Amino acid sequence: AAEDEVEILNFSPLVHLGEEQKQWEDYAYNYYDNVAKFPPELAESPFGKGVWTMGELEDGTFGRIHDTTGVVPGAEHNWPFLFPTFQLLKPVPVFLFNLRSGLSRAIAIDSTVECALQRTNMSNPDCECGSLTEMVWIVGLETRGPAVVLYEPVFPENGGQRPTKFTGLVASALLLDETLDNVFANTVSGVDAVYSTNDPRQKPFTYTVKNGIAVPKGEGDLHDTKYDKYRRQVTLTNESFYTDVSPTYTLTLYPNDGLYDVYSTKNPKIVATGAVLAIMCTSLAFFVFDCFVRREFRAKKELLAAKRMFMRFISHEVRTPLNSVCMGLAVIEEELKSLCTSLAPPEGAQE
Repeated sequence: AAEDEVEILNFSPLVHLGEEQKQWEDYAYNYYDNVAKFPPELAESPFGKGVWTMGELEDGTFGRIHDTTGVVPGAEHNWPFLFPTFQLLKPVPVFLFNLRSGLSRAIAIDSTVECALQRTNMSNPDCECGSLTEMVWIVGLETRGPAVVLYEPVFPENGGQRPTKFTGLVASALLLDETLDNVFANTVSGVDAVYSTNDPRQKPFTYTVKNGIAVPKGEGDLHDTKYDKYRRQVTLTNESFYTDVSPTYTLTLYPNDGLYDVYSTKNPKIVATGAVLAIMCTSLAFFVFDCFVRREFRAKKELLAAKRMFMRFISHEVRTPLNSVCMGLAVIEEELKSLCTSLAPPEGAQE
């Protein structure tokens, strides 16, 4: 992935066809000219100003056309409104692009709209309305590989409790290579990352990791099948968080020849011998350490025994004679007291 993370987040209001669309287009361009100060070329199309989608031009080429119907070939619904891209984190050339353009985006958005309307009329107030697209390509970022777009409905009049009005969509695009950011050290190369979905019509896309960075390898599962037994797989999306039509994304990692050449050897005997020697050296080190510990333990044990013997000697050889001396002194003290009492003159006698 690129060093700078690409932030692709925008708000697309719900704009009804007809007069409301005309009024809103005037408001949007006035906002771009006087408030946002975006470069005019980001919002203007060859046909002029207005909500646009990609389609066939009069000369047979493919380019921007003014979208006044919101019709998407193959889509189940034809809603009487559009979702033009209006506010973005960064100025990119997709202003006023109708998000519900292209069958993949239309399927995801339609599921979000249906869920949002159910929450609005309270027929299913607790449903999860977020939806994911299949792999799509972001204008200007094609060299990074495909992306996944997440749509969430906007209910600005929640009142803190229940939605009361569905007013638009928040769309956030995640480039697939961003899911591998900071996953591998910058010294790691030789790993193939294959992104796939549970939709058999969706082709997988493969990246290869070089120096810790995911580099697009191409559309399809392009890993080397001889490394299938080493594969590691993880599911990236939780089905309970999105609408039923949202695909489940899976990431599968495989080593390739680059990783194998770095961490493998053509002489397994040398590797085995080295491993055995390493184990033996480690065991010897632990044995020597254990010997030193045991010797230290014995020395401390002998010192403790000597201390105890010394205390017993002091108790027996010194304390016993001292007791006899103390008793003798006590007897002498009593004798002296008696003698002094007998020699003292009687009371009242003259000196």
